[in-house]
Amino acid sequence: MIVHYHLGAVIVVILLFALVHYLYSRQMKITALIVHNLLRILYLGAIMTGFILLGLVPVNLGGLGKLALGIISIGLMEIYFSHYKKDDAPRPFLVVVIVILALTILTGMLLPQGISL
Repeated sequence: MIVHYHLGAVIVVILLFALVHYLYSRQMKITALIVHNLLRILYLGAIMTGFILLGLVPVNLGGLGKLALGIISIGLMEIYFSHYKKDDAPRPFLVVVIVILALTILTGMLLPQGISL
């Protein structure tokens, strides 16, 4: 059951990331700030459910790598928005954030199938 909560949190985080990016790009600063704060709360939910999931399975290198990638993804999203709000975010940085996020999702999809990284 906790897997559903974690997947739901991750999906909502990704959707809110796109929404916050859209709102900041349209200069809707107040609305973007409110949604960004909601996104930060959901980061905590994704991290907490991820730690609970890590405790339910035997610890291996793949699980620890997924944990590290998840925390790095969240950190990069926050760094991106802090630069984007100041209008000094380089375009390649968004690509790096998306690639790391995709790698995190791919790792999360492969681990339950018994593929040990």
